[in-house]
Amino acid sequence: MNEPVRVRIYGLVRVTRSTYLILQIVSVALVTVLLALGMFLPRPALAERQRLPSRVRLLAEFLDRLPWLALLLLVLVGLETLVVLKKFARAEQQARDGDRSPG
Repeated sequence: MNEPVRVRIYGLVRVTRSTYLILQIVSVALVTVLLALGMFLPRPALAERQRLPSRVRLLAEFLDRLPWLALLLLVLVGLETLVVLKKFARAEQQARDGDRSPG
C-alpha cells in the first residue's frame, strides 16, 4: 500500500490531505465564531460612545469592524485552500507517474 502524499504548508510542516482538511475545517469554524461575535455582541450606540472611556470605545469600534475582518479571513482561507489542494493534486500526480515509470 502506498504511503499518503505529504505536502509542506507554510514552509514548515508536512501534512497529508486529510490532516490539512481537518485544519481548514477548524480554522473556518474559528473564523465563523469571530464573525458571529462581531455581528451579535452588544455594543453601545454611536451617540453614547463619546462618553465612554477610550478603551471601551476602541473595543466597540473593533467589534464594528470584526465581521468585515472575519469575511476577509474566510476569503483568504478559501484561496489558500485552493492553492494547497492544487499542490496536493500535483504531488499525487507526480507520485502516480513515479510509480508507473520503469525502475
